[in-house]
Amino acid sequence: MKDCEIKIEVPEKEVALFYDQLMDLVAASYILYQENSTLIVEEGTGHG
Repeated sequence: MKDCEIKIEVPEKEVALFYDQLMDLVAASYILYQENSTLIVEEGTGHG
């Protein structure tokens, strides 16, 4: 079965870049989530 194994070689630089972008995305999503939560709280429930 060793012939069937697929070995994926990814340069460390690309892995680091991927994680860097992932962290930026998480941070941006968290900031947006916080802003939206604040807006929802400020608006209250009477919207319809």
